[in-house]
Amino acid sequence: MSFFKPKSFLDLILHWVLIGIIGTGFVGGFFYLYLPNVTEHGETVTVPNVMERNYQELEAELGARSLRYEIELDSGFSADLPPLAVIKQFPEAGTKVKSNRKIYITLNASNPPKVKMPHLIDGSLTNAQIVLNSYDLKMGEIKYEPDLAENAVLRQEYKGSPVEAGTLIAKGSTIDLVVGDGYGKRTFELENYVGRPLDEVELAIKGSSLKVGFVKPRDRNDSLNYVVIRQRPLEDTQVRVGQEIDLWVELAPEPEEDAPATEDIF
Repeated sequence: MSFFKPKSFLDLILHWVLIGIIGTGFVGGFFYLYLPNVTEHGETVTVPNVMERNYQELEAELGARSLRYEIELDSGFSADLPPLAVIKQFPEAGTKVKSNRKIYITLNASNPPKVKMPHLIDGSLTNAQIVLNSYDLKMGEIKYEPDLAENAVLRQEYKGSPVEAGTLIAKGSTIDLVVGDGYGKRTFELENYVGRPLDEVELAIKGSSLKVGFVKPRDRNDSLNYVVIRQRPLEDTQVRVGQEIDLWVELAPEPEEDAPATEDIF
């Protein structure tokens, strides 16, 4: 054809330039227009947040964004979520991914695993909270009982009954605690101090969370030589923690000396 036949060297150059432009346009159109439309190359979607959703909601939530999902065989556990709720997703929410990308899902176990009940007795209430959290157990009701050890755990209970350390219970279970109120018994019957050494009685009074009131006579020299002959309140009287106990004392009688042995004169 005479139209494409070059008449000079300049025409030849122009022909090659024209061919290059046409070829570049064809290649660019193929890779940047045709292929993206066919393969959806370059199209991305944002991964939604499906954490805490029930697995039955995943199809609608992810399918609406042209995403697929796969549930991991190994489930996890969270006491704060219902069974079969999503506790982990990968990629995470907000990630930009290609359309049709698979999202990997971990569900909360339908049957919570078992753990051994920890030993909380004699420890503090604060320590009990830390230990229960580490075992994925929940602290339930806190009941106070008279005891001088304030906030010390006296008993640990599960479903209303005492539970021993080492007992297998489900993760997420609620543990009730009985703790000391720091006062001991608020009222109790006073014991009998009459006839006992003064130093022994004073220790007994303080050990019962009571106070020693006045002691007569006051001008005694050595409490080790005195015995209690009277007390107020009297024995078996109901007293309260911190109440004062008054005492009357007298010198203890001197121990009798053994009579000298007599010689057999016969």
